[in-house]
Amino acid sequence: MIPQTILNTHDVREITNYLVQHWGLKQKDAKLNYVYLTNKKNKLFLMSRGLGKLVESDDLQNQNLRVERVGTYFGEQTDSGLRLTIEGSALIGLLATKNVIEITNDELKEWWAGKNIVKELDTKKEKVTEEGYLIVSYRNPKTKKLDFLGSGRYKSINGTWQILNYVPKIRRIQKQELLGERKEVEVMGEGALETLGEGSKE
Repeated sequence: MIPQTILNTHDVREITNYLVQHWGLKQKDAKLNYVYLTNKKNKLFLMSRGLGKLVESDDLQNQNLRVERVGTYFGEQTDSGLRLTIEGSALIGLLATKNVIEITNDELKEWWAGKNIVKELDTKKEKVTEEGYLIVSYRNPKTKKLDFLGSGRYKSINGTWQILNYVPKIRRIQKQELLGERKEVEVMGEGALETLGEGSKE
């Protein structure tokens, strides 16, 4: 049995509308050509349409198979909105026109060390929603391309604006040297890894 449920047309339409309204995707781009699945923890997964037909088939459903999940983990539906995973942010990052921030090299090190980024944003200029989820990106200084690093929630805590870090600990590379100290550093795109490598030599 597959432990996930395929979303119906109404639920998919709600997600599509959210991608348009919150991240500024064009309607045609927000209609991702995937099957959406969810589990009991409100996590969303994407799967190719061909595989989706296979999952729906009685032949597979009746198999005595132990499957933890199928599809790519796209994000989690929370009371505050859709929180994208690293894969989810990479999928729509270049299509998003708002609620996307670009962080510095120093902030990159903080982010992949699992820390929140203390930063007050000009919400109007940077097209950011207060108390909302942001796609976090970093521009590779060598290639000038953007790496998308997941999403964080922009929130004021005790009067200090921060981007809350939800990167799971399990995805961090352990025992990396960062600024001369042993810390846990998050897995990221190749460009960001190269930059951290350079930083660790300082």
